[in-house]
Amino acid sequence: MKHILIILTIFYFSPISTIAQEIKIKTSYTKLEEGSVGPEEFEFNFSDGWLLKKDLYNGYYDSYPSIIDDSFYDESGFYCITFSPVSYIKSNPLEWSNNYNGDMRLYKIVYNERGGQVLYILEIKGRNKSNSRSKYYLTELGKKTFKNY
Repeated sequence: MKHILIILTIFYFSPISTIAQEIKIKTSYTKLEEGSVGPEEFEFNFSDGWLLKKDLYNGYYDSYPSIIDDSFYDESGFYCITFSPVSYIKSNPLEWSNNYNGDMRLYKIVYNERGGQVLYILEIKGRNKSNSRSKYYLTELGKKTFKNY
């Protein structure tokens, strides 16, 4: 009995590996698809299937369902993690249509290498491909890496 109590105590106080990963990122610049780079600070917090995006200039924030969709290396050799609301939509279709009016938001975090530093976050918003808009949120390293932006 004493051994069981010790084992249960160890499990109780040990971190559980199934806890969802939280990703916090601060960016310093933004760039629209057809625009130039400008200083604009945002903070992104991907946690428990949600994204909290905060504009650090005016304090405005936005919350949106965003679940890890895929991870891969792109053609430039950068490590990417993509997020989308697709799983949320499938499990909550009524809530989705009531709260988000069909507005899709996809996110891609681009790192210089796996486990490395964030270069930028790409946000794609829209209802379908024909009316989607892209915006880049660059870190200091991202701006240095993509001087030609």
